[in-house]
Amino acid sequence: MRTTTGETMQTIERAVNLKGVRRLLDVAGGDGTMAVHYARRHPQLHITVFNLPASAKMVRRNAEKAGLSDRIDVVEGDFRRDPLPRGYQMVQFSRVLADWPEDVCRMLLGKAKESLLPGGKVVICEPLADENPSLMLSWHFSYVPYDDFGVELYKPLATYQRLLTGLGFRLLHVKHKSHDSIHAVIVAQRKNLNPRRRTAPTAKGKAKGK
Repeated sequence: MRTTTGETMQTIERAVNLKGVRRLLDVAGGDGTMAVHYARRHPQLHITVFNLPASAKMVRRNAEKAGLSDRIDVVEGDFRRDPLPRGYQMVQFSRVLADWPEDVCRMLLGKAKESLLPGGKVVICEPLADENPSLMLSWHFSYVPYDDFGVELYKPLATYQRLLTGLGFRLLHVKHKSHDSIHAVIVAQRKNLNPRRRTAPTAKGKAKGK
């Protein structure tokens, strides 16, 4: 996957502005290649990679090799069973959700919502079924020997939109695939759970004691 990460990073960077982001959670972020790239380009950014223990070791090694251990950390866990760490302005799923059926994607996006600060954003970078029909067929066929994945893994844009809005996200932006990428990018925002309530205006001319 590392050899194809460059195309994915370019796709995300064309769709997402990271300049104002200080804390980003990269869910299942591979060996940390993308985290290192982000940290080099955005000195204000602190990145947490959530991944299984074997991958977490590679993230730590690559962050240390790049001299970025102070801004790239790792939380070990299995996202199917464990909660995600909290307190982030952005949560990223890059080439993750296309591997899982809809019920798992709903669960992961729900965990992302809990990880985000109010107003935080979730970024999804995946190939869409309605933009890659031939690739979708070959991808599904390649999963036939496996029994731990579901069917209809590549999903249309409408599925992600429905999942996000159903969980209380507000869809902000969709960047569709381009000639040099199979990936689309979906950006959605967590709504503020506690909007400031307006106090009702006091009626004028009301007599005291009544």
